[in-house]
Amino acid sequence: MTFDSFSSSQHWVFHDPKSKREIRAPVRARLSVNTAEAAIDGAAAGLGVTRVLSYQVAQAVLDGRIRIVLAEYEPAPSPVSLIHAGHELTPLKVRMLLDFAAPRLRARLA
Repeated sequence: MTFDSFSSSQHWVFHDPKSKREIRAPVRARLSVNTAEAAIDGAAAGLGVTRVLSYQVAQAVLDGRIRIVLAEYEPAPSPVSLIHAGHELTPLKVRMLLDFAAPRLRARLA
């Protein structure tokens, strides 16, 4: 069983590291959920496989609840940026969000 937590797509796309070609794997999800957490919980319960982002499954992998398969087909990491309008006086709630999120993102994505 596969879990599709992002859309009801008919296939998953992988990039073959050897041939550098795109591979479209047909997927017929028998269960569709709308959160990565639900997909991870289902996979951890042994109900099937899912495709989620690495940071979403990191803790489950560390806990041994999830095992990564097809690791060689994982895409290269994408950079993450926090961007704001940059007004002279940044609103306090924006500054607090940036101060809260930036170190956590750095640690999580390291």
